[in-house]
Amino acid sequence: ALIIGVMFLILGNYLPKLDYINNYNVDTEKARKINRFIGYETAIMGALVLITIFLPPVATGIWIVLLIPYAVVSIIYGIKIGRNN
Repeated sequence: ALIIGVMFLILGNYLPKLDYINNYNVDTEKARKINRFIGYETAIMGALVLITIFLPPVATGIWIVLLIPYAVVSIIYGIKIGRNN
């Protein structure tokens, strides 16, 4: 869990600086919004998994269940921002 938490924190800090979405015909401002949101969300998930290290194993299970809404919210936000004119 420690390695996963650290990886999530690193990715969360790196994502807002990434411009890979420009290759998919999304303008720069929308790409920055999407990357910033997903980056913050990923950093929060990384911090949560690091906190679960000090809690009972049930907390890690709850964190794993939270990965599903994390992914769904990221996808919905990306589609919403990508379609806005």
